[in-house]
Amino acid sequence: LFRSEAGYDKKAIAAQRWLSEFGGEKGEKARWKREKLRLPPIPEPEIDPVLKELLYAYSVISRARRYAGMTGVPLPLSLTEINEYLATHPVLIERDEFEAVIFALDDQYFQEQCV
Repeated sequence: LFRSEAGYDKKAIAAQRWLSEFGGEKGEKARWKREKLRLPPIPEPEIDPVLKELLYAYSVISRARRYAGMTGVPLPLSLTEINEYLATHPVLIERDEFEAVIFALDDQYFQEQCV
């Protein structure tokens, strides 16, 4: 598997998890529930411009995800989808690092959603 040298893969996964659990209206309810149960709040991750770009890129690239079979089983993202994104969007980090983070986020998606 690909590994991010600057650690953006771990930061992106942590931010994506927090956003999926505590972002938006669903997140307000989750935060309210934690407060009522007197659980400590989960701190919001620091999202710098590069991390913001990576999360946005993953959301755009994953919209091009392909599905297989009659049941619509999601397939992992490929370099084709990443290349299509990079053809129209400049990025702030090296391509290898960018790919590593996108693949790490996609691996996390499959671990959480498709098991």
